[in-house]
Amino acid sequence: MDGLGRSLIVLLVSVASIWAAHSDAVGAQQKLLAATEAWILAPRTGETMTTAFAIIDNPTMYDVYLVSASTDVAGRVQFRQKSKVAAMPETVSEVNAPAFGKAELTAEGVHLALIDLKRPLKDGETITISFAADNGSVITASATVRGK
Repeated sequence: MDGLGRSLIVLLVSVASIWAAHSDAVGAQQKLLAATEAWILAPRTGETMTTAFAIIDNPTMYDVYLVSASTDVAGRVQFRQKSKVAAMPETVSEVNAPAFGKAELTAEGVHLALIDLKRPLKDGETITISFAADNGSVITASATVRGK
């Protein structure tokens, strides 16, 4: 093999090594689902139910469906949506966090109902809420208890 052929092989191996290192770095920085801006409405004295809100950011290229939520301070947690016809919100089985988008859990739309509270919640305390997705991933949020 002549000098030009060897130089070309060295160049190709170098480019391949640089590309592989770049791919590893990009993979290590892969963005994942995240829950942000989570908060819980402070229940009135004696109430055993309240609502919680959050934003689920989905920077991935796939839709993700949240199928359940839980917290240590409540016996049950449900996704609920304000009904247009009934006074009581309707239970929702899943919440879509669209690809490259977000799901906003708000008072006007889908939100969380924390049912059978195990203890009083204090204004300003932080509660962990876990969200389970259909792909098996679990996302946690630190939610602050606060008044309206």
